[in-house]
Amino acid sequence: MEISKTIKPEVLIIATMDTKVQETLYLRDILKNLSVKPLLMDLSMRNGDHVSESDISANETAKSGGCRLEELSMSRDMAANMKCMISGAINITQRLVHEGRLSGIIGIGGCTGTLMIT
Repeated sequence: MEISKTIKPEVLIIATMDTKVQETLYLRDILKNLSVKPLLMDLSMRNGDHVSESDISANETAKSGGCRLEELSMSRDMAANMKCMISGAINITQRLVHEGRLSGIIGIGGCTGTLMIT
């Protein structure tokens, strides 16, 4: 696949912005300072103030996985919630790769976030 020289490939940062917002924004800023174009995807399974910081919101990720974030926020079925967010992240990432937009992927999470990202 040939990447257009007019489009600078991005590095996808996948993170759980409800718990790792400071760490994620720190990484994003470091990448920007290195002239890397970051693209931030949120895997949070609950609503919150972190939504505006993401390029790909948790709402978008959930929707791509066939769920609604509002439902995930109220559910106690962690396995089903994770499955939805993982599916959404895979769908979005595959689309970005197919479009030739990504040059790399990095993830930040605690135990649950790291499990979902990997």
